[in-house]
Amino acid sequence: MEKIVFPKGFLWGGATAAHQVEGGNVNNDWFIFEQKPGKILNGVVSGDSCDHYNRFPEDFKLLKKLNHNAHRFSIEWSRVEPAKDYFSTVEIDHYKEVIKTLKKLKIEPMVTLHHFTTPVWMANLGGWENPDVVNRFEKFTRVIAEALGKDVKLWIPINEPVVYAILSFMDGEYAPGKKGFLRGFKVIGNMLKAHALSYRAIKEINPKAQVGFNKHMRVFDPLREDNSWDIRVAGAQDKNFNMDVLNALNTGKSTGQIKVAKKDKDLIKGAFDFMSLNYYARDRIKFAPFSPGRLFGKAVVPEGAETSHEGATGERPEGEVYPHGIYRLLKTLSQYKKPLYVVENGIGTNNDKARLKYVARHIAEVGNAIKDGMDVRGYLHWSTLDNFEWAEGYDMRFGMIHVDFETQKRTVKETAKFFSDLAKKNCIDKALLKKYEVTL
Repeated sequence: MEKIVFPKGFLWGGATAAHQVEGGNVNNDWFIFEQKPGKILNGVVSGDSCDHYNRFPEDFKLLKKLNHNAHRFSIEWSRVEPAKDYFSTVEIDHYKEVIKTLKKLKIEPMVTLHHFTTPVWMANLGGWENPDVVNRFEKFTRVIAEALGKDVKLWIPINEPVVYAILSFMDGEYAPGKKGFLRGFKVIGNMLKAHALSYRAIKEINPKAQVGFNKHMRVFDPLREDNSWDIRVAGAQDKNFNMDVLNALNTGKSTGQIKVAKKDKDLIKGAFDFMSLNYYARDRIKFAPFSPGRLFGKAVVPEGAETSHEGATGERPEGEVYPHGIYRLLKTLSQYKKPLYVVENGIGTNNDKARLKYVARHIAEVGNAIKDGMDVRGYLHWSTLDNFEWAEGYDMRFGMIHVDFETQKRTVKETAKFFSDLAKKNCIDKALLKKYEVTL
């Protein structure tokens, strides 16, 4: 094979979300949601999770040993602003220490400001359905950017706005557990505007900061390539899930069901310095005339295909492992002519050999994208640690580092060792693949 070389200064690391790893988050809507019977697999609650809130110094030292030079994490809004207009200096100082620790270890912090959780006080006011959330989130952004801005170069205001709207306000599988097709698009609209205000606030406070728009994307291919109905519904799902919000952000104009007020066009248009991609799987779409809520398409995993989320529950399909999909989506995002980062990519499994193969093949496709001229500047694996995986509780493991949730012991998986060697070499070569017995 030809050696796959990555650019000098390429960012290698992992990603986490506050509620999934910190433990002790009891003042957000997810904590409330967890207490309701039947919402979380096996009836578990987040509890102490990985106790990362207290253990972050030792966790970051471990990441440094594993040759990570970047780390994505989120700041828990409900800690910083536990009551409306009250901002906790104790919690702000905590996150200052988190960033200080990363910088001391020469690990580049990438900060997410909203990763699926909303303070209880804001949720009680309607959460992301209430237009007032836009200004509330901007105020939160300003407080954090003023406190942390000089030490943070890379920012992501909102994680996966479309996924959040679907799972939390259309399907009701995530907190706050509401259902309704149109209310989901209202949430996306509010998040798009909140992102733009957050972007402009950060840039005002620190003009040198780079603020990205985060998008979970899936590849939607027709199950039957010669079936015109499968082709149509796959295209409709791609437009609806992947492209409409991106095009609204790029142009400042309404697209599909995402409505942008004319007065907000200049606010929203071009409010991003980079695109950050979350990618896991491909959906093979079959025409389903009785599924209007899914635009008359049903995702089908072909028989014998590898799946991306072992044991997934609810309405969400597991998805087909499809490494070339990450190349295709990076190419799609390249049309916006901004730098690109992969900030989530991983597989939910207890089989670490499958994880290692998944990671190697997807990173190889990222390398091929760079070779073909795409401006990809980093790859951050989901997830750094096994964690509380939302509605799937603790059964689904994405981490490169195993966590025993009883003892909090960390154990480095083989995938993490492969990733460490790759990050150190900054390339994939025959020797690396032979060492870990993986083929591309």
